[in-house]
Amino acid sequence: MGACETSIGQGHEKSCSLREFASGRTWERTMKLVETLRSMAGALKVADIAKLLGVTSQHIYKMAASGRIPAFRVSGVGPF
Repeated sequence: MGACETSIGQGHEKSCSLREFASGRTWERTMKLVETLRSMAGALKVADIAKLLGVTSQHIYKMAASGRIPAFRVSGVGPF
């Protein structure tokens, strides 16, 4: 297992080279995530996104605040 794969799902940020990404299970996990997201309808809640990405809700809020993922509020329920 490469260093790139080890960090995924543990709430740690790690950049992967294209070679690491394309050669390992990371590609398969990413495609599975894409298919899961395509099958979902409507906006997602913070807890849903955190579970899908294997990180904490707090990490999702930080990613949204920094602009790393798109976010919006719906009636004050959540930013996604």
